[in-house]
Amino acid sequence: MNANVDRPRIRLIAFWVYTALLVVATHIPNSALPTIEFLWFDKIEHATAYGLWTMLLFLSGLLGETSFRVRAARALLWSSLFALADELLQMIPALNRVADPVDVIADVFGSACVVCAIWVRERRLKSRDRRA
Repeated sequence: MNANVDRPRIRLIAFWVYTALLVVATHIPNSALPTIEFLWFDKIEHATAYGLWTMLLFLSGLLGETSFRVRAARALLWSSLFALADELLQMIPALNRVADPVDVIADVFGSACVVCAIWVRERRLKSRDRRA
């Protein structure tokens, strides 16, 4: 098989595998999770996890072949909905978890940071192409 042909499929699989792992990790009963005592460490974890999720979403091709603005809006919409659903599901009593609205903010912040980074990269690539 040609590696270039498999790349989109691998990216899509990577996105869905990471999504499944993220859902499992955020729904493990709280007592089973290790804790790190560091101010705001939990929020950094949330921002990083959702930033990676957003990057994989961009790479997966699920956002369509359209302008960056449309893909960015879709990514932020899906990230926000996913983060909200994730926190709401943590309200299930059997999970012994706490839904925290600040976690949703951290999730969306991480996604927005990645969208901004991708925007900067795409602008640089376009600028370089114009000079060439």
